[in-house]
Formats: sequence, structure tokens, C-alpha cells
Amino acid sequence: LSLWVDPARRDEWYGLMQRESCVRDFEASFHTRSGETRTFQMAGDRFDVGGEPAVVIALRDVTNRSLQQAAADRIASALAGQAGAAYF
Repeated sequence: LSLWVDPARRDEWYGLMQRESCVRDFEASFHTRSGETRTFQMAGDRFDVGGEPAVVIALRDVTNRSLQQAAADRIASALAGQAGAAYF
């Protein structure tokens, strides 16, 4: 089961989690069970429970925000071409 769209992002996440006790605002894309690709903002904390290492991870789906930002960027680029980049 390959959940991570980009294995390099997975390796980056694991590396950060090993070096830091907490990681915030990490974005990565995952494959869902239905085959759809969704983008998530991730946060994780490492800690010990009864002397055993543990991790808690929270994910927030930001796919729509990413799509909206891409659309806004395309619109701004088109308008800058018409009105001149200095306007933006």
C-alpha cells in the first residue's frame, strides 16, 4: 500500500520526526482508498509513554485550499499579463 504520492516527502517527514521532537505545517499528498490524491497539512509530536517511544500525528485536508490558491495564481498571472505585472 503506497499512501505517499512522493516518497521523498515521506523520507523528509521521517527525517524531521527523528531530528525534532515536533514538526508543524508539513504538507504532503497522499493517495486515498478510492485512488484520489489529497493534500494534507501535517503536525507530529514525539514523546515517551511508559518508557516506550510514541508519536501522535494530526492531519488536516488542505486539498481545496491548494486548488483555490492555484486558481487564484492563474487568474493573477493572466491579469498581470493584461494590466502589467507592476499592478500586482
